[in-house]
Amino acid sequence: MKNKIAIKITLTILLSFYLIIMYSKSNFNAEEFGLGEGTTSHFAASNGFPIHINKLNKEQCSPFLEGIKKNAKKKNITLFLGNSQTHGINQYEMEDSNYVSLLHNKVDLDYIISHSIQNASLQYFLLSLTYLHNKTNLTQVIIPLFYDDFREDGIRQIFFENLIEEDFYLDSSIGSMALELNSELDFLKKKNNNEETNKKKSTQEITEDNIESFLSSNSKYWSARKDIRSKLFIELYQLRNRAFGINAQTIRNKIPMIYNKNIDALKAIIYYCQANGIELHTYIPPIRNDVTIPYVIKDYQDFKSEVDLLVSNAGFSHYNFEDIVPAAMWGVKNSTNGSSEKEYDFMHFTGEGHQLLYSSLYSNIYRDSIKK
Repeated sequence: MKNKIAIKITLTILLSFYLIIMYSKSNFNAEEFGLGEGTTSHFAASNGFPIHINKLNKEQCSPFLEGIKKNAKKKNITLFLGNSQTHGINQYEMEDSNYVSLLHNKVDLDYIISHSIQNASLQYFLLSLTYLHNKTNLTQVIIPLFYDDFREDGIRQIFFENLIEEDFYLDSSIGSMALELNSELDFLKKKNNNEETNKKKSTQEITEDNIESFLSSNSKYWSARKDIRSKLFIELYQLRNRAFGINAQTIRNKIPMIYNKNIDALKAIIYYCQANGIELHTYIPPIRNDVTIPYVIKDYQDFKSEVDLLVSNAGFSHYNFEDIVPAAMWGVKNSTNGSSEKEYDFMHFTGEGHQLLYSSLYSNIYRDSIKK
């Protein structure tokens, strides 16, 4: 019996080291995985201060807010919210900028900032808007309405650490969506507090920590195990897609319950902007039009009509930019199922595409609306 246990332990250790070495051979960044090969994140700075961030944590948010304070004389503070289309540039070249950076450099009277999160839902946008307005007294907010992101739900703690650490909660007067998000924030806060409470360590835990520290300092394989674990999960995700024949052009069906939550979040954003005198602009973002888009067309058309009606009836501006970026400016990405074939990228375009979106935003919002 003891020999069998010893053999199992030995085989487990050998297999673990084999997987660690195998997965460590290539560079891997779990957070950049969704961008796809050929697309690069671009978060701009101005005069030594970041104007575009990805996470509301101390490291990114402190210099971001300091930059806003240093530019307090600007007429307006305009916040752009977005997902990876905002910060991703396909086939990035040295002189490329995203549309946020281009607008920041063009519009002299405004201090333009951005918070973008990959796969950001409208619930995320509501949290970002309320937190940053609380810190900066925003004048305007500009939000892309991605049909894809009306399938996203829940709060990913990594993007909202400041809210949890600072006991930030939404004003309950915003409505039921505020109460729901406050409940999620409260859960994350209690979870963190429980982890803090349990920090008193036993002798075994101290020993394990010392071993962990030694291995992390002396083994590149051990210190890389977090990314290795992420890569393994992603390969399992790709395996599932391969088994069910899922790729980038597979129809993404509407998820009614989550869709309705995000519609409620949009309504809460509208209400919050009205109540706080914030000018709101929304738009349907660019999507490639040279191939069939991965949506049920009727659902997509209904979505566009619904959000247009919601925003316009509230007295705010809504635009449709879905066809402004031509096919040649869109990218391809690694396959969803792990094969060697490239797939169409429906989210990210080149620096030239960002120039076109910048021009559309400037002519429709800044030149014709904000400046008059």
